[in-house]
Amino acid sequence: MVSEVSPLVHRATEFLDEISSKLKVVDLSRLKKDKKYFEEFYLTLVENLEELKSLKDEMEQRGFDSPYFALGMRFGGFEGYKREDVEDQRDVARHKMFFRSDASFKKGTFERTKSAIASHNIAIGHLEEFVLFVCKCGKETKGKEALKIIEEKKEFICPKCGSNKAELNENPHGIYRIEIVPNLVYGGEFTREISRFTSSERMAYRELIEILREKKRGRIKSATVTFKVKENGRWVTKKEQVEIKDSRLDYEGVLRSKYGRIIIEHIRYHHERSILVSGRYNRQ
Repeated sequence: MVSEVSPLVHRATEFLDEISSKLKVVDLSRLKKDKKYFEEFYLTLVENLEELKSLKDEMEQRGFDSPYFALGMRFGGFEGYKREDVEDQRDVARHKMFFRSDASFKKGTFERTKSAIASHNIAIGHLEEFVLFVCKCGKETKGKEALKIIEEKKEFICPKCGSNKAELNENPHGIYRIEIVPNLVYGGEFTREISRFTSSERMAYRELIEILREKKRGRIKSATVTFKVKENGRWVTKKEQVEIKDSRLDYEGVLRSKYGRIIIEHIRYHHERSILVSGRYNRQ
């Protein structure tokens, strides 16, 4: 029995393995100093990323992101399907085992592809913050502008004088850790790397992931106010949420303009929250 989408799984796995092989060793010292090496490495990342995103889109169209849902619909999802209609239950069990295995393989390939995309995006982000080209004509080009020129011209060409002899430097104002670039799993095989951890390393890894997933407190965006207001001669307790307006949180003014005299009993502030490192695959 052959799955109709197995060619896509095979193609994706082959490409991911090819990436792993090609980017297994990244020479950090050359990446920081050698213009040609930097350009070739960046262009490789861009080309890989384009193909990886295309594979991801194709997988999503074929249901690789939720293959077990389709499996559930096949067995027991339709009212017309009855187990007693099947003469050989062992044959059904073999079919179910195949489909479960097939679904697991699809999901694993999809997860690996998303992890590879995250690794490429992280590397490109650090290269963007790191890069600064200084030409003999005095022109300095950095960041997105420099990478865009490499992408369009296949090498860095000075936008001022047209020379391709600019010197590669580190951007002193960039925020980067270029040393992590050689350690990223460009083929998406993070699960293989985790499987090699010792039990203590695995526990430490889990703790790090949890820390990166923790939310940090941001600025106040609103407040829930519990207050008393007089209605028909009686004090009635109410609760209302007040949003920031014109960069001010004037909950007392807002409520007084709406209800008149009030007695505030309790205020609960709501903060904007953001993940320290967004995206599961970026954290991994």
